[in-house]
Amino acid sequence: MPFLEAVGTAVPANVYTQKDIMPLVRKIFADAFKDIDRLMKVFGTGLVHERHFAMPLDWYTVEHSFSEKNRCFQQAAYDCSIRAVEDCLEQLPASSRQVDAVFVVTSTGIMTPGLDVALIEALDLPATTERYPLWGYGCAGGVSGLNKAFTYCERYPERKALLVCVEMCSTTFQHDDTSKSNLVGTSLFADGAAAVVVSGDQAGKSDGNTLYYISGFQSLLPHSQEIMGWEIKEGGLHVIFAPKIPELVHSWAVPETKAFLTANGTELEDIVSFVSHPGGRKVLEAYEEGLSVPKQAFAIAYDVLARFGNMSSPTVLFVLKERMKYPRKHGEKGLMSALGPGFSTDLLLFEWKGA
Repeated sequence: MPFLEAVGTAVPANVYTQKDIMPLVRKIFADAFKDIDRLMKVFGTGLVHERHFAMPLDWYTVEHSFSEKNRCFQQAAYDCSIRAVEDCLEQLPASSRQVDAVFVVTSTGIMTPGLDVALIEALDLPATTERYPLWGYGCAGGVSGLNKAFTYCERYPERKALLVCVEMCSTTFQHDDTSKSNLVGTSLFADGAAAVVVSGDQAGKSDGNTLYYISGFQSLLPHSQEIMGWEIKEGGLHVIFAPKIPELVHSWAVPETKAFLTANGTELEDIVSFVSHPGGRKVLEAYEEGLSVPKQAFAIAYDVLARFGNMSSPTVLFVLKERMKYPRKHGEKGLMSALGPGFSTDLLLFEWKGA
């Protein structure tokens, strides 16, 4: 049974509170909405306090070409990824830092050769290291990527895999897009990277109460491509963010979650750790209501949302890293979850096991 060895995270140096950001957003959107004051309340009700951006705030006051935005993405994504990987590997003994495969998840920029190639060279990994670039998973990418890394190590128990999730959501900002989706996005999305090393059971030794993989799950809601994703235009990536996502949590994601647990012989009452992607306040609240669990069950997700915003794919790994700082008991089960474009849900069932 494969297990998780370490989680590392990193964010850009530019950090701003909601109060810092609001004047810029109001200026950009004021002419488009007569009720701008009402719409700006989302900066307070969304429970986000501060966020990290790839570029200084004044960079966002003017429109940039797609190529300019993508260059900013490439540099910031590389820098953040390297720091996240370093944070991850520093938690391991030197003898346990070699990996056999690199999985890279992103949806907010384009690189060819991919970031996987740049990371292999920067980390001085063998030229034969397997590469798995994964693009387009959006917010579900953290759970989906981790499932794929675990599946790899399940198939090859003598190997280790490095997963890197990195998003520079702010570099996709469309200055001339005055849609409500874009306005909501300015109150929520942010930038960051996370790295995870997972190991096959013959490739490493667990230390203490370790996260062991049980099963993964991915499902698509039919005919739902308009719910979440990107519309690609001349200026780059325009966010698609339908307001009915919380409703879909109730009507579709929760039943899918319960069915996944049942298929793995697990009841909701067995889940001690809820490691959920904090897509936004309303999404977390919808899960609380649909699963009939107390708000405290998502306390770490709310904390990450407040301190970092929604960084898309790496955010759930920030939640996981924080969860690992708290006590966990042998045999306790946990559930990772995230929603993404498609419209999709990704789930991962795990168990804490002693050495």
